[in-house]
Amino acid sequence: MIFLFRFIIGYVRFNFTGGFTEQFLSSCFEKGIEIREVCKTASGVSASCSPKTYKRLHAVARESGGKTKIYKKVGLPFILPSLRYRLGFFVGLFSFVLIIAFLNSFVWSVEVVGNTGTSTASILFYLEDNGVKSGVPWSSFDRQRLAWKMLADFDSLAWAHINRDGAKAVVEVSEATPPDMDYSRDRLEGNTVVSRQLEATAYRDQNRVSVAKTDEHYALNFFGLSLPLYFGNDGSDVVSKTEKPLTVKGEELPVSLSVFSRTTYQAEPYSLTDDALTALAERKLDILKEQELGNFEIINESVSVELSEDRAVATGNYVVRIKE
Repeated sequence: MIFLFRFIIGYVRFNFTGGFTEQFLSSCFEKGIEIREVCKTASGVSASCSPKTYKRLHAVARESGGKTKIYKKVGLPFILPSLRYRLGFFVGLFSFVLIIAFLNSFVWSVEVVGNTGTSTASILFYLEDNGVKSGVPWSSFDRQRLAWKMLADFDSLAWAHINRDGAKAVVEVSEATPPDMDYSRDRLEGNTVVSRQLEATAYRDQNRVSVAKTDEHYALNFFGLSLPLYFGNDGSDVVSKTEKPLTVKGEELPVSLSVFSRTTYQAEPYSLTDDALTALAERKLDILKEQELGNFEIINESVSVELSEDRAVATGNYVVRIKE
């Protein structure tokens, strides 16, 4: 990967002869001149560097009593000028881009993700019956309308979306799973009632999280390969990725630019007062009550909060009516 990056920006190989080799290398280090692949030769050393860096080496070589000479040029900056007057190359390149753009306007594969109870085969057959299969144009179906139709026809799905990933259709689904609650039931005046106890814990020691820094890095994606346009890993806490496909006349090419937003967070510890700790525990209990008992009618409830040195425990006892 590093070789490919160096090939794109170009580099030269050169010889240093006729002077003091140690002084030449020391001067390059002191002046921050980066040279690579240093090898000893019979009359001096050979190394490689970028074309821009090589221009700075002449003065260093003279100070060391020698001279530098390029014996090999590598990379696109040296290849493209020789193709300037070759019309066939650019016609072929343009034709290649048009072919890729044309092929990318079709669906070549369909992938289903997120399903557990609903089989992948049933979703693929459903999509094929509705015109989504390998080889059909993207413009032949409405992705949003088809996603809504899937929700109406599949009772087990709670959410569905069809994403376009280059020439691949990625169908993301989420299934509806009813809560599994084990209740002890009593019969009262012909109605089914349930006794439930919920408990929520809040801790006194908290962390206030703030953003330390946010940086953006880029990577070039083509034909399944990803070429990072940055070096190293800065150890960021959160990395979000955004794909920006390259387009020609509105058509996406199988070449895209990935933008990585790297965010580093820092935590500042603090402690809650008794009132704030109690309020937090009660708020957590309210959220839990909404999640667990939101679809039931609450007949009676009682809430108590127990404070300790490091935490508060809110306990709620409820009697709810189950609608049958």
